[in-house]
Amino acid sequence: LDRYAPRGNVQDVVVKWSGDWPHPAQYSVKGSFTNLGLNAAGRIPGFAGVSGNIDGTERGGTLSLNNQKAAVDLPRVFRDKLAFDTLSAQVGWQRNGEQFDLKLNTISFSNPDFTGSVSGTYHTTPDGPGVIDLTGNMTRAEARSVGRYIPLQVGERARQWLANSLLAGMSNDVKLRLKGNLADFPFADGRNGVFQVTAQVTGGMLDYAAGWPIIENIEGGLTFRGKSMDLAVRDASILGAKLARVRAELPDLATPNRVLTVS
Repeated sequence: LDRYAPRGNVQDVVVKWSGDWPHPAQYSVKGSFTNLGLNAAGRIPGFAGVSGNIDGTERGGTLSLNNQKAAVDLPRVFRDKLAFDTLSAQVGWQRNGEQFDLKLNTISFSNPDFTGSVSGTYHTTPDGPGVIDLTGNMTRAEARSVGRYIPLQVGERARQWLANSLLAGMSNDVKLRLKGNLADFPFADGRNGVFQVTAQVTGGMLDYAAGWPIIENIEGGLTFRGKSMDLAVRDASILGAKLARVRAELPDLATPNRVLTVS
């Protein structure tokens, strides 16, 4: 209890089990909850301000969420907690031996950085982070916030560069595709899976290197694919001069000695 520090309120809860706890042969739980919170511990993520209802047994079940001002803590994936002004989800799970298959029906979310939704499936594995198949779309995203949503596997220096270099920009067309065993993330060269984020950016500003002039008024496409980043600019300006057909490529976000090419 000290480690997980559960908090919040539960209503109309019915729990049944037979066998020895904490590994009963049969169990069921049904009820609703408001402002539920739990600290992250081990492989279990943390969360706060979560409201919804649950209906499950040892074979599977469903979870519905409908939240205002919720937060999710995934310390093995993201450096910071993910905060949401709104978060709604429909999740189903099924037990398969000692592993679980999760179906993520439309999960919708919004905060000051983005508005969007994701859906897909996730399967736990006995010896790794699991296998995922996720598709997402965002109708609003701030380019300057990209750095805080890049997974820890990318590396501190690359995440810091993204946080410091993408100074401005807005997109109303962002697409996410993530598929494969997460042990192989970010699927360099498309091997064993897919990790791709594409965004059409307007009003962008890129401070790509200290002491060099900032590229402003960027209109173009930003793509993260595997370990690489590619910014293809249709229009921009630098020191007041108009630019066209500019390209900024970072082939390997993970390497300590990464090289950015701007042409």
